[in-house]
Amino acid sequence: MTIQDLKNNREAIINFINSNNYDLKFAMGIAAEICVNCDDLQELYIELENHCKPVKSSKLAELHSNAHIDEKYNVITKEFQKI
Repeated sequence: MTIQDLKNNREAIINFINSNNYDLKFAMGIAAEICVNCDDLQELYIELENHCKPVKSSKLAELHSNAHIDEKYNVITKEFQKI
């Protein structure tokens, strides 16, 4: 594969990376480095699985996002308001 193949298949590669919960920036950097050793997308996916680990979600970030799920932030009053 070449860098042009990566550009042509960008959406498919990003979908694969996001579906496996990999760090997008890191995984795309790895893909750019190892693409010359791969013949097709399936080989690239296998190599990415070998090099990347899923990103752990933060418990604090998860709690914070769920706390205001039915609210929006008003920048004028600087408070959350129910939707």
